[in-house]
Amino acid sequence: MKAPVVVAGRYMRVGEKKGPLVIGGAEKKMEEDSTFMYVPRFRVAGPEADIKAFLKEKQKTEDLDDKDVRDALKGAYTKSSLEKKSIREAFEQEIEQANEARAASTSTKAEMREVNLMVLVGLVKQYKEQKKNDPSSVRVVTKANVDIKSKLASLDGKVLDVTNMKRKGTDTKKVAFKDGGKKKRLSQQEGDTLYNVVYDSSNRSASAGVKNFLITHGSFDSTTIDKIVAAIKGGETVNVSRAKSPRRSPLVSPRRRKKQQSSDVDDILGDLE
Repeated sequence: MKAPVVVAGRYMRVGEKKGPLVIGGAEKKMEEDSTFMYVPRFRVAGPEADIKAFLKEKQKTEDLDDKDVRDALKGAYTKSSLEKKSIREAFEQEIEQANEARAASTSTKAEMREVNLMVLVGLVKQYKEQKKNDPSSVRVVTKANVDIKSKLASLDGKVLDVTNMKRKGTDTKKVAFKDGGKKKRLSQQEGDTLYNVVYDSSNRSASAGVKNFLITHGSFDSTTIDKIVAAIKGGETVNVSRAKSPRRSPLVSPRRRKKQQSSDVDDILGDLE
Protein backbone atom coordinates (compact mmCIF):
# COMPACT_ATOMS: atom_id res chain seq x y z
CA MET A 1 0.00 0.00 0.00
CA LYS A 2 1.33 3.40 -0.98
CA ALA A 3 1.95 5.59 2.06
CA PRO A 4 0.00 8.85 2.06
CA VAL A 5 1.80 12.17 1.88
CA VAL A 6 2.07 13.46 5.44
CA VAL A 7 1.62 17.18 6.04
CA ALA A 8 2.15 18.04 9.70
CA GLY A 9 -1.03 19.08 11.42
CA ARG A 10 -3.32 18.78 8.42
CA TYR A 11 -6.27 16.40 8.26
CA MET A 12 -9.30 15.86 6.07
CA ARG A 13 -12.67 15.48 7.75
CA VAL A 14 -14.67 12.50 6.53
CA GLY A 15 -18.35 11.71 6.79
CA GLU A 16 -21.29 13.95 6.00
CA LYS A 17 -19.34 17.13 6.81
CA LYS A 18 -16.17 17.16 4.75
CA GLY A 19 -13.34 19.66 4.71
CA PRO A 20 -9.81 20.39 5.93
CA LEU A 21 -8.96 20.44 9.64
CA VAL A 22 -5.80 21.32 11.57
CA ILE A 23 -4.46 19.58 14.64
CA GLY A 24 -4.46 22.81 16.64
CA GLY A 25 -8.24 22.66 17.03
CA ALA A 26 -8.39 18.96 17.90
CA GLU A 27 -9.06 19.19 21.62
CA LYS A 28 -11.83 21.71 21.12
CA LYS A 29 -13.49 19.34 18.64
CA MET A 30 -13.19 16.52 21.16
CA GLU A 31 -14.85 18.65 23.85
CA GLU A 32 -17.75 19.33 21.51
CA ASP A 33 -18.03 15.66 20.49
CA SER A 34 -16.44 13.02 22.73
CA THR A 35 -16.38 10.53 19.80
CA PHE A 36 -14.42 12.86 17.54
CA MET A 37 -11.00 11.48 16.60
CA TYR A 38 -7.93 12.26 14.50
CA VAL A 39 -6.23 9.33 12.76
CA PRO A 40 -2.58 10.23 11.98
CA ARG A 41 -1.97 7.14 9.84
CA PHE A 42 -4.53 8.18 7.24
CA ARG A 43 -4.64 11.93 8.00
CA VAL A 44 -8.41 11.85 8.49
CA ALA A 45 -10.64 13.10 11.29
CA GLY A 46 -14.28 12.91 12.27
CA PRO A 47 -16.77 11.28 14.62
CA GLU A 48 -15.97 7.65 15.39
CA ALA A 49 -18.86 6.31 13.25
CA ASP A 50 -17.69 8.27 10.22
CA ILE A 51 -14.09 7.16 10.72
CA LYS A 52 -15.06 3.48 10.91
CA ALA A 53 -17.22 3.81 7.79
CA PHE A 54 -14.30 5.46 6.01
CA LEU A 55 -11.88 2.69 7.01
CA LYS A 56 -14.37 0.01 6.00
CA GLU A 57 -14.69 1.55 2.56
CA LYS A 58 -10.93 1.92 2.35
CA GLN A 59 -10.53 -1.83 2.99
CA LYS A 60 -12.62 -2.51 -0.11
CA THR A 61 -10.56 -0.32 -2.41
CA GLU A 62 -7.04 -0.77 -1.02
CA ASP A 63 -4.80 -3.52 0.28
CA LEU A 64 -5.84 -2.91 3.87
CA ASP A 65 -6.46 -5.71 6.41
CA ASP A 66 -8.15 -5.76 9.81
CA LYS A 67 -4.83 -5.34 11.61
CA ASP A 68 -4.15 -2.11 9.68
CA VAL A 69 -7.53 -0.78 10.79
CA ARG A 70 -6.95 -1.78 14.43
CA ASP A 71 -3.49 -0.19 14.46
CA ALA A 72 -4.85 3.00 12.92
CA LEU A 73 -7.58 3.30 15.55
CA LYS A 74 -5.16 2.37 18.33
CA GLY A 75 -2.92 5.31 17.42
CA ALA A 76 -5.78 7.79 16.92
CA TYR A 77 -6.07 10.95 18.98
CA THR A 78 -9.29 10.87 20.99
CA LYS A 79 -10.45 12.48 24.21
CA SER A 80 -9.67 9.30 26.14
CA SER A 81 -6.48 8.28 24.29
CA LEU A 82 -4.84 11.65 25.02
CA GLU A 83 -4.75 10.61 28.68
CA LYS A 84 -2.12 8.04 27.71
CA LYS A 85 1.42 9.39 27.92
CA SER A 86 2.62 7.95 24.60
CA ILE A 87 -0.40 9.26 22.66
CA ARG A 88 -0.20 12.68 24.37
CA GLU A 89 3.51 12.97 23.48
CA ALA A 90 2.85 12.08 19.83
CA PHE A 91 -0.06 14.54 19.74
CA GLU A 92 1.97 17.42 21.20
CA GLN A 93 4.92 16.62 18.95
CA GLU A 94 2.66 16.91 15.91
CA ILE A 95 1.29 20.22 17.14
CA GLU A 96 4.87 21.48 17.49
CA GLN A 97 5.75 20.26 13.99
CA ALA A 98 2.65 21.95 12.61
CA ASN A 99 3.60 25.24 14.28
CA GLU A 100 7.12 25.02 12.85
CA ALA A 101 5.78 24.27 9.37
CA ARG A 102 3.37 27.22 9.61
CA ALA A 103 6.18 29.54 10.76
CA ALA A 104 8.41 28.36 7.90
CA SER A 105 5.58 28.92 5.42
CA THR A 106 4.98 32.43 6.77
CA SER A 107 8.69 33.20 6.50
CA THR A 108 8.79 31.90 2.91
CA LYS A 109 5.78 33.99 1.95
CA ALA A 110 7.39 37.08 3.51
CA GLU A 111 10.58 36.42 1.55
CA MET A 112 8.59 35.99 -1.66
CA ARG A 113 6.76 39.27 -1.02
CA GLU A 114 10.13 40.97 -0.57
CA VAL A 115 11.43 39.43 -3.81
CA ASN A 116 8.27 40.47 -5.66
CA LEU A 117 8.61 43.99 -4.29
CA MET A 118 12.20 44.17 -5.52
CA VAL A 119 11.10 42.97 -8.96
CA LEU A 120 8.32 45.59 -8.98
CA VAL A 121 10.76 48.34 -7.99
CA GLY A 122 13.04 47.22 -10.82
CA LEU A 123 10.19 47.33 -13.34
CA VAL A 124 9.13 50.80 -12.17
CA LYS A 125 12.73 52.00 -12.50
CA GLN A 126 12.94 50.50 -15.99
CA TYR A 127 9.63 52.15 -16.93
CA LYS A 128 10.88 55.55 -15.73
CA GLU A 129 14.15 55.16 -17.64
CA GLN A 130 12.27 54.19 -20.79
CA LYS A 131 9.95 57.15 -20.42
CA LYS A 132 12.90 59.49 -19.76
CA ASN A 133 14.91 58.26 -22.76
CA ASP A 134 11.98 57.86 -25.13
CA PRO A 135 8.87 59.80 -24.06
CA SER A 136 6.97 58.78 -27.20
CA SER A 137 7.21 55.08 -26.32
CA VAL A 138 4.90 55.53 -23.35
CA ARG A 139 1.44 56.81 -24.17
CA VAL A 140 0.39 59.24 -21.45
CA VAL A 141 -2.61 61.56 -21.56
CA THR A 142 -1.37 65.09 -20.81
CA LYS A 143 -2.91 68.56 -20.89
CA ALA A 144 -1.02 69.26 -24.14
CA ASN A 145 -2.43 66.04 -25.63
CA VAL A 146 -5.97 67.05 -24.73
CA ASP A 147 -5.43 70.59 -26.06
CA ILE A 148 -4.19 69.27 -29.41
CA LYS A 149 -7.22 67.00 -29.79
CA SER A 150 -9.44 69.96 -28.94
CA LYS A 151 -7.77 72.18 -31.54
CA LEU A 152 -8.13 69.52 -34.21
CA ALA A 153 -11.83 69.25 -33.45
CA SER A 154 -12.47 73.00 -33.80
CA LEU A 155 -10.65 74.12 -36.97
CA ASP A 156 -13.83 75.31 -38.70
CA GLY A 157 -12.60 74.87 -42.26
CA LYS A 158 -9.04 75.99 -41.54
CA VAL A 159 -5.88 73.98 -40.88
CA LEU A 160 -3.53 73.67 -37.90
CA ASP A 161 0.02 74.81 -38.68
CA VAL A 162 2.47 72.90 -36.43
CA THR A 163 5.67 74.22 -38.05
CA ASN A 164 6.88 75.92 -34.86
CA MET A 165 5.06 73.77 -32.31
CA LYS A 166 6.84 73.31 -28.98
CA ARG A 167 6.94 70.09 -26.95
CA LYS A 168 4.46 71.49 -24.41
CA GLY A 169 1.90 71.98 -27.18
CA THR A 170 2.20 75.73 -27.75
CA ASP A 171 3.02 77.80 -30.85
CA THR A 172 0.52 76.24 -33.25
CA LYS A 173 -1.56 78.42 -35.59
CA LYS A 174 -5.00 78.08 -37.13
CA VAL A 175 -4.61 79.31 -40.72
CA ALA A 176 -6.25 79.11 -44.14
CA PHE A 177 -4.79 76.61 -46.58
CA LYS A 178 -4.00 77.13 -50.26
CA ASP A 179 -3.15 74.26 -52.58
CA GLY A 180 0.22 74.58 -54.27
CA GLY A 181 1.71 76.69 -51.49
CA LYS A 182 4.64 75.99 -49.20
CA LYS A 183 2.47 74.45 -46.51
CA LYS A 184 2.10 70.69 -46.79
CA ARG A 185 -0.50 68.42 -45.20
CA LEU A 186 0.50 65.51 -42.94
CA SER A 187 -2.23 63.36 -44.49
CA GLN A 188 -3.11 63.33 -48.18
CA GLN A 189 -6.48 61.67 -47.60
CA GLU A 190 -9.35 64.12 -47.27
CA GLY A 191 -11.42 63.37 -44.20
CA ASP A 192 -8.49 61.85 -42.32
CA THR A 193 -7.77 63.17 -38.82
CA LEU A 194 -4.45 64.72 -39.91
CA TYR A 195 -5.63 66.04 -43.27
CA ASN A 196 -5.99 69.48 -41.69
CA VAL A 197 -2.56 69.44 -39.96
CA VAL A 198 0.11 71.25 -41.97
CA TYR A 199 3.74 72.38 -41.82
CA ASP A 200 5.82 74.88 -43.79
CA SER A 201 8.04 72.82 -46.10
CA SER A 202 10.37 75.80 -46.63
CA ASN A 203 11.10 76.11 -42.91
CA ARG A 204 14.12 74.04 -41.85
CA SER A 205 12.77 73.68 -38.31
CA ALA A 206 9.42 72.31 -39.51
CA SER A 207 10.49 68.71 -38.88
CA ALA A 208 11.01 69.55 -35.19
CA GLY A 209 7.54 71.08 -34.98
CA VAL A 210 5.99 68.02 -36.64
CA LYS A 211 7.90 65.74 -34.28
CA ASN A 212 6.58 67.63 -31.26
CA PHE A 213 3.07 67.36 -32.66
CA LEU A 214 3.33 63.60 -33.21
CA ILE A 215 4.73 63.03 -29.71
CA THR A 216 2.07 65.22 -28.12
CA HIS A 217 -0.69 63.58 -30.16
CA GLY A 218 0.25 60.33 -28.41
CA SER A 219 -0.59 57.80 -31.14
CA PHE A 220 2.90 57.16 -32.52
CA ASP A 221 5.92 55.17 -31.40
CA SER A 222 9.43 56.56 -31.72
CA THR A 223 10.31 54.46 -34.78
CA THR A 224 7.31 55.77 -36.73
CA ILE A 225 8.01 59.36 -35.68
CA ASP A 226 11.64 59.08 -36.80
CA LYS A 227 10.55 57.83 -40.24
CA ILE A 228 8.08 60.68 -40.71
CA VAL A 229 10.58 63.31 -39.57
CA ALA A 230 13.27 61.87 -41.87
CA ALA A 231 10.85 61.99 -44.81
CA ILE A 232 10.04 65.65 -44.11
CA LYS A 233 13.73 66.53 -43.82
CA GLY A 234 14.28 64.78 -47.16
CA GLY A 235 11.66 66.95 -48.85
CA GLU A 236 9.14 64.14 -49.32
CA THR A 237 5.39 64.65 -49.15
CA VAL A 238 4.25 62.49 -46.28
CA ASN A 239 0.92 60.72 -46.00
CA VAL A 240 0.22 59.97 -42.35
CA SER A 241 -3.14 58.24 -42.53
CA ARG A 242 -5.43 55.68 -40.93
CA ALA A 243 -5.08 53.27 -43.85
CA LYS A 244 -6.96 50.04 -43.11
CA SER A 245 -4.45 47.83 -44.85
CA PRO A 246 -1.09 47.39 -43.10
CA ARG A 247 0.50 47.07 -46.53
CA ARG A 248 -0.18 50.69 -47.49
CA SER A 249 2.66 53.18 -47.16
CA PRO A 250 2.19 56.28 -45.00
CA LEU A 251 5.21 57.98 -46.54
CA VAL A 252 4.74 58.72 -50.22
CA SER A 253 7.14 60.82 -52.26
CA PRO A 254 5.79 62.39 -55.49
CA ARG A 255 8.96 61.20 -57.20
CA ARG A 256 8.31 57.61 -56.14
CA ARG A 257 4.50 57.51 -56.44
CA LYS A 258 4.42 55.18 -59.48
CA LYS A 259 6.96 52.82 -58.02
CA GLN A 260 5.09 52.86 -54.74
CA GLN A 261 1.95 51.51 -56.40
CA SER A 262 3.75 48.27 -57.22
CA SER A 263 5.92 48.06 -54.09
CA ASP A 264 4.10 49.11 -50.91
CA VAL A 265 6.12 49.92 -47.82
CA ASP A 266 5.23 47.66 -44.89
CA ASP A 267 4.80 50.45 -42.37
CA ILE A 268 1.37 51.37 -40.97
CA LEU A 269 1.07 54.11 -38.38
CA GLY A 270 -2.05 52.87 -36.58
CA ASP A 271 -5.24 54.47 -35.37
CA LEU A 272 -4.91 58.21 -34.77
CA GLU A 273 -8.21 58.73 -32.96
